[in-house]
Amino acid sequence: MLKEWPEVYQSYNVAPTSKITVFRSNAGEVMRWGMIPAWAREFDSKYATFNARIETVAEKPTFRNAWNNGQRCLIPLAGYYEWKGEKGDKQPFYITDRNEGGLVVAGLWESWGQNQQLSCTILTKPADQELSNIHQRVPVMLTPDLAQAWLSEGLDASVVERPEVIYYPVDKQVGNSSNDGIELIQATDVSPLDKPKED
Repeated sequence: MLKEWPEVYQSYNVAPTSKITVFRSNAGEVMRWGMIPAWAREFDSKYATFNARIETVAEKPTFRNAWNNGQRCLIPLAGYYEWKGEKGDKQPFYITDRNEGGLVVAGLWESWGQNQQLSCTILTKPADQELSNIHQRVPVMLTPDLAQAWLSEGLDASVVERPEVIYYPVDKQVGNSSNDGIELIQATDVSPLDKPKED
């Protein structure tokens, strides 16, 4: 399924509030990353929520309308970064699908105002034992078959098995959103104990 999708906006360092390519069907469209609820007074970052916990998404006022109305979407990622370590000494890791070279994560979308400005959020769930070594939560990652099921009919995204992933440390320059380029996802020179980890 991934290989059938049209070209999407490409960046190696997407920051919250950026415009990204999102799929509500087989055609991609541009949305703002950071959901603005329909009840917000304005289409502004102060209302934006970039992630939504799958355990509580049906209850939270920000997401309840999108959830109840089945406003599901797919968000393609080359991969994503997560930071591990103590404040002042954190190390970024890059996480991606070992087989596909990219990920698809579950999301919700919302339309705001008369101009129907679109925004979206990424659903997250507790990390499994392997990825919890890096962070306690992960995006809801979907295999191609489950991606289509999520989009068309929904599924219990809190318990789906994720794709096989690989993760490894990358340069800390990813912490500056103005940096962009393929070098950001290249593994850094690390000690034997920190070699790129395959799941």
